[in-house]
Amino acid sequence: MIRAENLIVTRGGRRILDLPALSIAPGGVFGILGPNGAGKSTLLRVLAGEMAPDSGRAWLDGRPLGQWRAGDLARRRAVLPQHSTLGFPLRAEEVVALGRLPHAGRAGPQDSVRAAMREAGVAHLQGRNHATLSGGEQQRVQLARVLAQLDGVPPADSVLFLDEPTSALDLPHQHAIMAVAAARARAGATVVAVLHDLNLAARYCETLLLMASGQRVAEGPPTELLTPETVRRAYGIAMRRIPDPERGEVLLVPA
Repeated sequence: MIRAENLIVTRGGRRILDLPALSIAPGGVFGILGPNGAGKSTLLRVLAGEMAPDSGRAWLDGRPLGQWRAGDLARRRAVLPQHSTLGFPLRAEEVVALGRLPHAGRAGPQDSVRAAMREAGVAHLQGRNHATLSGGEQQRVQLARVLAQLDGVPPADSVLFLDEPTSALDLPHQHAIMAVAAARARAGATVVAVLHDLNLAARYCETLLLMASGQRVAEGPPTELLTPETVRRAYGIAMRRIPDPERGEVLLVPA
């Protein structure tokens, strides 16, 4: 369980995050949506323990994030950032193996790497130089790295943070990545994803938080939250809903 209260982050005299309360339960994909500069990535970094808020607190399983030792936290939660850079010419499998560093001395590093690469759909890239891969291939290798980091952790104890995981991917791989996230959540993990595609979020997320200017605009299940009125409040753009009778879903398109 992730919980936060009175989170405030200020940069350059401007409050970029102001969230009175938040609770994220395991077993589902929690999506964070909003326009550029809404505070989505800032919130994710605070919840992941990578950034301390100026005020307020966040908890993981009842313990304040500031009280977790770095190694213990790294063995419980993994973070896929928007951009990942490497200064060394590593093979894809070596990049994935970096995810096992928090588990140094524990069993099964190679098995964990292979399993994570299969789950992320990049087993065929294992011997390739990471620098020569396309942006989408690199993103999927990095996903395998964070999956390897959580290998061996009981799903109910694991937390996966994904910051715009589909931004560099084509349509089939966008759905493949979100299917991996959804499968992890169904197994009992806590999954938090920053997304831009409203319809992708509606398909794979159980709960959505819609943000603008660092604040909550709305929160709830996609069917209730993704209305033309709510989206217009956050993005300032008129939308309309199109029913999809085959899947029983509603799609949002610009009006």
